[in-house]
Amino acid sequence: MPVSANNLKTTRTRGRWLLPVTLVALCMLLLAVLASPMFSGEVYIGDDLGAFHLPLRAFYAEQLQAEQSFDWWPQLFGGYYATGEGQLGGYHPLHLALYKYLPLETAFNLEVFLSYPLMLLGMFCWLRRLLGRWLPALFGAVVFTFSGFNLLHLFHVNAIAVIAHIPWLLLAIDVVLKTDERRAAAWAWLAVAMLTGSQLLLGYPQYVWFSLLVEIGYVGWVITTQRKSRRAGGQTATPRQLLQLASAKAVGLLLGSLQLLPTFDALQHSVRQSAAAGFAESYSLHPLNFVQLVAPYLFENRVVGQNTHALGLYAGAVPLLLLVYLVGQRKHLGRLRPIAIAAACLGAFALLMALGRFGFLYRLQAWLPIVGSFRAPCRMIVLFHLSTAILSAVALMHLVRRQRQTRPPGDSPKTYLLMFALSLAALPLAMIFWSEHLGSWPRMLLGPALVGIAAALVYLSARRSSWALAGLLVFCAADLGVYGLSYSLWEKTANLEEQIASLAKPAPATSPDTAHNQSPARVALHLPAADSAERVGNLITLAGYLRVHGYVGLEPARRLDYRDPRALRLAGAGWIHHEFDEGSVRSPRERNQREPTNDEFVLPTWKPLDRFRLVTRAHVSDDPAGDLEYLDAETTALVEIPLQLTAATPGRLTPIFDNAGQMALEVDAPTQQLLVTNEAYHHGWRLWIDGQLSPALRVNGDFLGAVVPAGRHTIGLQFMPRSLRNGRFVSGCGLGLLGLGFLLIRFRRRRTEPMTRE
Repeated sequence: MPVSANNLKTTRTRGRWLLPVTLVALCMLLLAVLASPMFSGEVYIGDDLGAFHLPLRAFYAEQLQAEQSFDWWPQLFGGYYATGEGQLGGYHPLHLALYKYLPLETAFNLEVFLSYPLMLLGMFCWLRRLLGRWLPALFGAVVFTFSGFNLLHLFHVNAIAVIAHIPWLLLAIDVVLKTDERRAAAWAWLAVAMLTGSQLLLGYPQYVWFSLLVEIGYVGWVITTQRKSRRAGGQTATPRQLLQLASAKAVGLLLGSLQLLPTFDALQHSVRQSAAAGFAESYSLHPLNFVQLVAPYLFENRVVGQNTHALGLYAGAVPLLLLVYLVGQRKHLGRLRPIAIAAACLGAFALLMALGRFGFLYRLQAWLPIVGSFRAPCRMIVLFHLSTAILSAVALMHLVRRQRQTRPPGDSPKTYLLMFALSLAALPLAMIFWSEHLGSWPRMLLGPALVGIAAALVYLSARRSSWALAGLLVFCAADLGVYGLSYSLWEKTANLEEQIASLAKPAPATSPDTAHNQSPARVALHLPAADSAERVGNLITLAGYLRVHGYVGLEPARRLDYRDPRALRLAGAGWIHHEFDEGSVRSPRERNQREPTNDEFVLPTWKPLDRFRLVTRAHVSDDPAGDLEYLDAETTALVEIPLQLTAATPGRLTPIFDNAGQMALEVDAPTQQLLVTNEAYHHGWRLWIDGQLSPALRVNGDFLGAVVPAGRHTIGLQFMPRSLRNGRFVSGCGLGLLGLGFLLIRFRRRRTEPMTRE
């Protein structure tokens, strides 16, 4: 039966919409799987999400809903500068809205999830503007959003949120540099400033640095390509446009000062300042990890090393084979060639930087201030996956164009067979040289199978097979989704109430003598070794307990040794949490995930000291950890400067309120005495006695105190460090400049062209 013209047209129309509909459906499916905890009434708890982010955000939400300050987190270390830690993003507008007005579970799930659809949309919009076609743009967005790095780093919620800004920034920068229309230029300027400020307010400066590197490279590439097009009558970026871009970044820096200054403050007073040489190169990407590109499941932990999410390099089998395809078609790319070259250079740069101590390029960064102290070079993998996504979009665009050609250039199957052979060759090589790291045989064989299927699909697509092209999209999404979500999501969600109920907690007190150990009580972790299992996470704080130690990124530098019972008594530790039994846990990963049992919490042999007390003796000490041996903590305190105290009966204390970062007491002392607390000292504490500002003191090495004059007085304590006050002021200035800059660009006078005589 002959095919009519109408039937032929209908068939072509259906084929034209098959790929876009398939790709959109795949996006929706992956996002639905990612959002599944929200539909099942659970929360993300995997790795740092449960050990760090969820407990911190539970405190944050409680403070916001009570309309109280959240800058000081009293549940760790006797008190901790939560805003300065840099992974809360407490002053980000989105976080303020989520945790103030929504239940904790909903707000937390949305914070984790929202970065992915925003990243997907931003990457699509930027690639759509760059390539001019929306199918390859959407494909590139899928490859980047669901790349190994972004899904494996689901636990690092702030990092992923910062990364989600990158494509939006590139889009806005492109508009700033390529348009002279006032309205578009003003909105693009505003977007660059606000996105930069948003990144900084999220509080992960290392990834803001990565973003800045990409932005600088993109500006250089745009200027270079514009100069080449100028010879053909094109336009180039003017000095005014470059100045506008620089001013937008500067205003964004001011906007982010509310987070940036506290983070720098916390860094200055953390153990990072005394880190050993080579700290910045920790978590370098070992060169053997390049095997992952063709054998992602070869090793037991998927990587050469123990930290899977940090060292995961796998970018997907289809993107890998599309890179091979591009190399073979490099002479036929046409206008896509400059984009492909720039993306390849970005990927090469990222891999060299990710090698860290195994390469040479990362060491140059050590010469730079501030950023030279960033650790974990392997995090540069995110830029490699960004370049891979761009190249994948370019390759798909070329493949689609090739489908419409009557006589496309030939494509040899040899290169695809070579990649399959490399994947197979990884198995015997691994058995010879890395047998102790190998996984199970079914998982090891997955690598060659994935590469083989991807090679066949790419080759058949190059031979103008439409079904192979559709299969390529489906296979790529499935490969990336299974690789990332099987690690970061599978069996790593839980019902929040059930999770809190299942937490191991100290047993209830059985006598009046142990009533002081009831919740909320400080729980100390007994550490027989210096670097023992201290970082078991902060989940116990969800049950109302306070930790003498804690799991944070910027651990505060402390002067006492908290393996010493005397230090634990000063800290008010009412329970001791014993170290895990190493013999009962088979692997380090299981040991880190294992929660303690009730019998691992034991009562100490001492009675914890009161939270607030008055002492009448003070000794100057420059070695409080050593002088604890001679200290009668009931009547005496160690101080840094001489104090004039009078020996007498300690006065009486009556707490008025005791909130996070805010305390008030009534004191009635017969003589001048010293107020001693078990709240951690920080230079940001401000103290008032009867409304008059008075100096806060460091006592007993790590704790907060103050000299109280004789008589009846009201003492107020508030945590308000200068870095936070200055940050608020600078960010307020940036907010004013944001509006001013937008108006100046939007309503600037048009440049009048000189009149010419005819």
